[in-house]
This record gives sequence, structure tokens and C-alpha cells, in this order.
Amino acid sequence: MINITRSMLEFKEAVRHTWNCYFSGSDDPISPETQEAFSSIERALLRVLVLAPHGVGDLADSYRLRVLPSILVSPTYIPGEMPIRFGLRDANKNVVWDEETLIKIDDSTRFHFFDFFDWYQYGHVDLPFVRVRCIPQTGDEANESTPALIEQRYCQFMLVTS
Repeated sequence: MINITRSMLEFKEAVRHTWNCYFSGSDDPISPETQEAFSSIERALLRVLVLAPHGVGDLADSYRLRVLPSILVSPTYIPGEMPIRFGLRDANKNVVWDEETLIKIDDSTRFHFFDFFDWYQYGHVDLPFVRVRCIPQTGDEANESTPALIEQRYCQFMLVTS
């Protein structure tokens, strides 16, 4: 595994800066055209800044479409506890975020990366959270696809390569 925390934080800053400077102030930041254009830029930034230097640039094509299991998120401070919010799907298939709770962590605590997250994505963003999916422990397949939010300051990022 390769520690890619530095390049992931550079990617986050590039995304944040690009959206806040060039997209959030547009006449219609919610429009499909604006969203599609920005999504293409996000994937290009992930490809160039994080993944291509390790020969896995094509993984960027899945960014924000599905979990990226080759990017693992683990706690920065081990052992101890870490604040996290779990998401549950409601009857309309929307994710409802639970209250923040503390979970016990150790050096085996890992999550699959999905994206950087802000509560309101159409205005000025800071992307303070990392949206992840829980990796099931042996015999705990019920939590396989549970989404969660972790404050970015509690995260480090590792790239799994073959």
C-alpha cells in the first residue's frame, strides 16, 4: 500500500478552489451542464494529481459514481476513538445521516473512499468530510455498503496496488 494522503489533500484543495472560484458563482451552478463539466474536471484532477503517478489513472473514471475500493481511508490517530456519522437509506432511497458518534479504532480500521463531501455542494464549499463505505469485518456482511462521513482531519489515504 502506498500512502497518498498528501496528493489526496492536494486534489481536495484543487477541487475546492476550482469550484469556489469558477463554478459556484455561475448563473446556474445546479444546471446539468455545469455539474457535468465540473465532474469531468474533478475526475481529471484525481487522475493527474493522485492516480496516474501510480499507473492507475483509469480508476478516476468511477469517482462519485461508485466507491473506489483501491483507495482506503484509515484513521490518523491510532488507537482510540474517532467521530463518525453513519448513513441510512430512507423509504425514498435517500441517505439520512445519523448523529455523530464515536467508534473505537485500531490499526485494522479501514474504509473504502467514495468522495470528499460538503453539506451544500452548490454554494461555497470547504469539503470538510470524507464520504466512505464501511468494509465488513469477517461475519459482518450487513455493514458492507453502509455509507459514513468522517471529518477529513481524522483521515489518511492509502492506495492499494496489485
